[in-house]
Amino acid sequence: MSEDEKQRFFMKKHSKIIDFVKQIKPKPVCNHDFSDVDGDYLGVAKGKMEDGTYYEAEKWQDTKAGIVCINIFFPQLEDLSKAAKDKEQTEEKETHKIIDLPTASIQGEVTYIGFLPIGMVVREDWTDDLKEQQRYAQFLLDMGLIDYTGEYANLALRYLTDREGHDLVETDIILFEEGEEVAVTSLQFTPVQGETKKKKPKITILK
Repeated sequence: MSEDEKQRFFMKKHSKIIDFVKQIKPKPVCNHDFSDVDGDYLGVAKGKMEDGTYYEAEKWQDTKAGIVCINIFFPQLEDLSKAAKDKEQTEEKETHKIIDLPTASIQGEVTYIGFLPIGMVVREDWTDDLKEQQRYAQFLLDMGLIDYTGEYANLALRYLTDREGHDLVETDIILFEEGEEVAVTSLQFTPVQGETKKKKPKITILK
């Protein structure tokens, strides 16, 4: 049996399993119209994490506020089972204290630039649940996507639904603040072309 025949046999035999996995961890369906981005929009990235979770991300800066940020979009994590919670509590691992990302909707200090979530529905805007922020920060640390340079983890979190009905989260992390590097990322961002005029994203917020 040739390699191509083996591959087709494998795909046919395991197609149901593969489809099931895709349902559990679907790819985020993001906006890819970048015609109105400007120089403050620094690029996009997408891929798959170590556990098979698909993600898309964008990088941007607010020069007036002196920050560089990344937004990472991926399927919402399931609630931890009791066994997982018990294991999490008994494991000894370095943790970071959570501080909020100063987004426009939280403190009014930063001009939010996000193009990937255009057209998505906001199920819950920037949450103040520190335990959930800590959980997602730890998840991104475990997946090797980010790391923090100090003891504090800045992360803002909100819950979205894309146009295919997938429940996603958006995690926003500051990389640089007033010239100081506060977090690093392993993601490689590709610049996108756009016009000089910046488009203000429109997102539906559920009441």
